[in-house]
Amino acid sequence: MVIDTEANPKDILETALKWTRAGSNLLETLYCHCFKDGDVQDIPHITHALCMLMQDGCVARQRMLGRKAPV
Repeated sequence: MVIDTEANPKDILETALKWTRAGSNLLETLYCHCFKDGDVQDIPHITHALCMLMQDGCVARQRMLGRKAPV
């Protein structure tokens, strides 16, 4: 992930929170969802998107809060 160092830190933090909220909402949806009618290939696609949302959101948030995020 690339973070624009010239961007307003408040905007970056708000975006990071949106990403982690979206990931959390997706996790909740998956918890309640039945995959018996779904395609087996859907699961890796969904988990990949979820992983990207959560990782990018957490890295951006940690960097904005002054913590060193793992790369």
